[in-house]
Amino acid sequence: MEHDFTNELRQKVLKLISQQPAQLTRRDIADCLKIKGNARRDLRQLLAELLDEGVISSGHRRRFQLADQPIYAGAKLKCEVARVDEDGEIWVRPIIWDHDTPSPEFYLHNQRETAFHIGDGVLVQLSHADHDGHWHAKSIRKISLSTGKKLGIFRQNKTNTGGFLYPIHRKDRSSRIHILPEQGKNLNEGDVLQYEVANHLGVRIIKKIGDIEDPRTFSHMAAAAHNLRVEFSEECLAQANGAAIPELGERKDYRHLPLVTIDGADARDFDDAVWAMADEGAHNQGGWRIIVAIADVSYYVPANSPLDVEALKRGNSVYFPDMVIPMLPEALSNGLCSLKPNEDRACLAAEMIISANGKLKSHKIHRGLMRSKARLTYTQVENALHNKFDKTTEPIYDSVIRPLYEAYQSLRLAREKRGTINIHQDEHQIHFTDTGHIDKIGIRPDLESHKLIEEFMIAANIAAAKTLLAKTGRCMLRVHEPPNLERVQSLRNALQPFRIKVPKVKNMEPNHFNDLLKAHDNSPLRQLVHEMVLRTQSAARYSLDELGHYGLSLTHYAHFTSPIRRYSDLVVHRMLIDALKFGDDGYASLNEEPDFVNIAAHISATEREAMLAERQATDRFVAAFYAQHTGNSFLATIVGLSTAGIFVKLDETGAQGFIPKRIIYGDLFRYDERSNLLVGQRSGFVYKLGDPVTVKLKEADAVSTSMIFQLESPVSEGHTPKKKTPKKKGRVRKPGETKSKKPQKKKRK
Repeated sequence: MEHDFTNELRQKVLKLISQQPAQLTRRDIADCLKIKGNARRDLRQLLAELLDEGVISSGHRRRFQLADQPIYAGAKLKCEVARVDEDGEIWVRPIIWDHDTPSPEFYLHNQRETAFHIGDGVLVQLSHADHDGHWHAKSIRKISLSTGKKLGIFRQNKTNTGGFLYPIHRKDRSSRIHILPEQGKNLNEGDVLQYEVANHLGVRIIKKIGDIEDPRTFSHMAAAAHNLRVEFSEECLAQANGAAIPELGERKDYRHLPLVTIDGADARDFDDAVWAMADEGAHNQGGWRIIVAIADVSYYVPANSPLDVEALKRGNSVYFPDMVIPMLPEALSNGLCSLKPNEDRACLAAEMIISANGKLKSHKIHRGLMRSKARLTYTQVENALHNKFDKTTEPIYDSVIRPLYEAYQSLRLAREKRGTINIHQDEHQIHFTDTGHIDKIGIRPDLESHKLIEEFMIAANIAAAKTLLAKTGRCMLRVHEPPNLERVQSLRNALQPFRIKVPKVKNMEPNHFNDLLKAHDNSPLRQLVHEMVLRTQSAARYSLDELGHYGLSLTHYAHFTSPIRRYSDLVVHRMLIDALKFGDDGYASLNEEPDFVNIAAHISATEREAMLAERQATDRFVAAFYAQHTGNSFLATIVGLSTAGIFVKLDETGAQGFIPKRIIYGDLFRYDERSNLLVGQRSGFVYKLGDPVTVKLKEADAVSTSMIFQLESPVSEGHTPKKKTPKKKGRVRKPGETKSKKPQKKKRK
């Protein structure tokens, strides 16, 4: 029996059992469905799965029947954590509920043995119902909610009656899945579907994502593949739509200051505004007074409110090339929490005084009301710094932009002194037509205006962390630990073929990495060295432990400046409201303090998931764009080698692809793992990291996000095999002379 026949078999078995008045044995089922030979093994496995899922039950002498109810003692169900009640008890609900009645909730009576959060997946076994009719369940283990949901492309059969689903993920080794005519009647060729194998429905189609030929589908595919939450509940939308700007009250009034926002041209939410002026204090010659004002999101999103619960589940906004999945509804993210020009906005502001060399001399956080003077883009500010003005930047250059730039130069001095790792990484910039198709792909420019905002945000994040640690002794910190010894040694091994030395010190300091990067600023290996140093670093995360931020060379650092798009910043805002007694809308009003340790772990995980989804969508857009240029030649650089072949990066756009070893014509190649080289066995020709090559695009597949190249110039051209060294010949023996034997050593007694 073919593997893709399992779905049809499942439905036939369930239909047969449901239509028979008497209970059936496995042999009865096999005889009725004419299942013979090895196919009976599949039937036995299917019946075991249906029993385990609680779809059927087994009676006297292993006779099968449909379970009378989906809920019964001993039933095992995949659930998600739905809520935490006032007593801290955990309630879960089934992930799949295909019945007319509302989805039930079960009390998880052994929940204290494992830490659970809202939205977590858990496999439970129902035990009993109490006198109120509430079922009690025991957790068996945590599960990933993504394991059952998959993406596939629907392909119709020749008669257009049903067809097959082909899994999208290239690592998914499951074969195609048969779709029956009644399931496929509303489907079209090339539809991308999210599906899972459900209890009573065989393959359950969850939703249609879009058409694989339409690039606008790609971001939705990434969102579905990583189970990102897209829609907001009516309750959340009502809370967001009912919000209003607060009165000034006890807030500090910043509306007279020319605060401005500086963001990308395509940005829709502006959650930070900046201002600077020279410090006139006699004891701070050349110093600056700076203010970073941040949207007061906590005012609109009280702790444990529906919006807060939803924001915590999401953890962060997700930014795809053509769309955004926000952490908060549009009424807040693009409305009341966005610092739009000439409109009053609630804010938390970090006021800082810095010295001429960028040292933070003093800082204070206030809750205020502000009004942005202008919405500027990075390009506008960059142009103004080079004396290219427009009608927005020219009137405010001397009073606003120039002081910001000069204050930034002081902050840069402090950054250089403490030795921040300055890793440069190319970022794709994808341009779209009005119809949503890809127009062109490039590398996002690295502007001085980007660095200006980055330094102001770092200063405000430091001020927030120091304020909380001084007041309460704790903070939701952004930590980045030093790289471990194994990663540093891997870096040494990788750079050894280029005769690039990594210092042999016990502890690699940021300055050691910076020296390595600076030494290759004007080298063809610059980008390669930057990428290798980046891979050596550990991942940043959130924690209450004071572990410092290695990459920024800071002992204390928090995320404070983006509460619209990061839940971590919202936590820091509430902590500040409590610590500085700004109101009762922090955490102090709650009956029980949140579990900050688990919140830190959760939002670190959602951040990683968002990054994977963003990268997957970008890779799919890039592959779709290059699919139009199959057969074209490109300049590229070798960025990776393996036993399978060569990884290359295109010089113009930074797009990456692969050259299989089997299509490098002219020689047989072996991979030298120790020296990280690909060596020709006949010619001795060597491919190494950083080598410039010319490649031709052989194929690009947006579904698998892969691009296959071949070398433009095969190895056989211009390379001659190594000359073999002849073996040394011994003395020629005379006729009749026998080969003398070496005297044997006497054995010791």
